[in-house]
Amino acid sequence: MKLKELIEKINKLKLNEYDEDQLTEWVTELENYVIVNIFNRAEGMDYEQVRYRYEEDGETELMVPDPFSEVYLHYLASKIDYWQQEIESYNNSVLLYNAAYQAFADYMRRNHKPKSGPNKRIYLH
Repeated sequence: MKLKELIEKINKLKLNEYDEDQLTEWVTELENYVIVNIFNRAEGMDYEQVRYRYEEDGETELMVPDPFSEVYLHYLASKIDYWQQEIESYNNSVLLYNAAYQAFADYMRRNHKPKSGPNKRIYLH
């Protein structure tokens, strides 16, 4: 999924008052979390953290592939709910995010050998 597609989709699915720059900042937050806690703990992977800007990076393909890309939608939904103080909706959104994140982490753990070294526990959320 591309950054622009994600932001267009969340804006259609969930009413919110946040502009593309704020939503992009939250996507960047999640992308870096995934880089540090999943990708860079797998053997053969060593990614630099990113800093997306909506105008320049709208066509950038996000790192978590389909069918796991729903993690981005649920993360943005949970951030929107949290900051709009929609606590009941936030609780549902964050549960969906955690399940999607864990499904991707499990997939990576099954399909990629962890890097050797002192940090043996990987992909935990």
